[in-house]
Amino acid sequence: MLYGYDVSMWQRETPTDADFLMIKATEGNGYLDPMVWNHLANAKKKKLLYGFYHYARPDLGNEPEAEADWFLKCVGDHAGKCMYALDWEGDSLRYPEDWLLRWCRRIKEKTGVKPLIYISAGNVYKLRSAYFEDFGLWVAHWGVYRPVFRGCYPTWAMWQYQGSPLDKDVFNGDRRAWKAYCTAKPLKEIEEDEN
Repeated sequence: MLYGYDVSMWQRETPTDADFLMIKATEGNGYLDPMVWNHLANAKKKKLLYGFYHYARPDLGNEPEAEADWFLKCVGDHAGKCMYALDWEGDSLRYPEDWLLRWCRRIKEKTGVKPLIYISAGNVYKLRSAYFEDFGLWVAHWGVYRPVFRGCYPTWAMWQYQGSPLDKDVFNGDRRAWKAYCTAKPLKEIEEDEN
């Protein structure tokens, strides 16, 4: 297991007592988080694993492909070196799963990387097709010994177990497993690259 934080503009200081950081990069179509590059620089300085997430805004009438393209315009050059994720919460939950699937498919099509989907434990049951298309689960469930949810997913890739004062996460694997989420390469090639 690896332990880390997810951060955004709300964290002026980058927590670095961790194995990884998930950094908010974008939201909607045109918004770039003002702290993204500071958090990334600090993560790299401390040699942390890192990833980027996008906050979905279908409520603004945006097409998922446009939002995915905006995300990739900002952080697509990190493909193969980081994890990607879609933050599916708030008003997004009123929209069909097809929207998030189209976003995830676009990321996979352009980078070869399958992004995770961040969602609260109580809404995991809405992700039926995402599971069958093998997009990983980043589940939020605070104040519990382990996340509990219903639906197709038998387990989680990442679990956000605390939301205040900092969002704390645990990754369900080791560094090699993390790197497998960052690339289209098979695990065997990742292991060879490390040797």
